[in-house]
Amino acid sequence: MREFIQNKLEELDNIECGGIIPDDVVVEKTTYFGYELSKNYINSDLEKNYTYRQNITGYVIRLLDTTENTQQIVDNAVEDIKDKLKEINFKCNSRDINLADNLVKVQITGYADYNEINNDFIV
Repeated sequence: MREFIQNKLEELDNIECGGIIPDDVVVEKTTYFGYELSKNYINSDLEKNYTYRQNITGYVIRLLDTTENTQQIVDNAVEDIKDKLKEINFKCNSRDINLADNLVKVQITGYADYNEINNDFIV
C-alpha cells in the first residue's frame, strides 16, 4: 500500500513527496509534502480476508517568499494532493499550521479503507 500511495503522489508536478522532514531543512522555492501512514484493522470474513483503515497524516510546507504568493502556492498544492488521494478513495481534511513566520504549513489528514478480497481501496 505504501508504494502504491507514494507512486500516486509522485504523479504530482512541483511537489516533493515522501517522509516528513524537519522545518529547518526546507529549501527555498520548493513545496514539500511529508507524510506518514498508519494501518488499523477493521474486520475480516470467514476466509480471513481483512479490511484495514489506512490513515495518512502529512504536512505541505514551503518557505515564505515575498516575491511570490506563497500561501496560494501551498493552497494549490493542498488541493492537488487531496485530489490525487481522492482518486484512490481517501477522504481528506486540511488545516493551517502556524508555527513560524518564515514558513507556510498546512496539515492534511485522511483515511481510506482497504479490502484484501479485491486488493484495493474501497468506497
